[in-house]
Amino acid sequence: MMMLERSRRKDIASRIVKATPHAVYGAFMNPKALVAWLPPEGMEGRIDAFDAREGSIECNIYAR
Repeated sequence: MMMLERSRRKDIASRIVKATPHAVYGAFMNPKALVAWLPPEGMEGRIDAFDAREGSIECNIYAR
């Protein structure tokens, strides 16, 4: 059986947020807030797993 080469695709996006660092931190730590603002305009998001701890966030976010 032939092994498929791992994808080297990178998707990069940026956004300017007019908010205090405290408000941005709060938006990252709240899964409902995260899916409200993170997906690009016209798309909606869904989080299947979310584990936010000081210093790191592990989550699976899907947009459609």
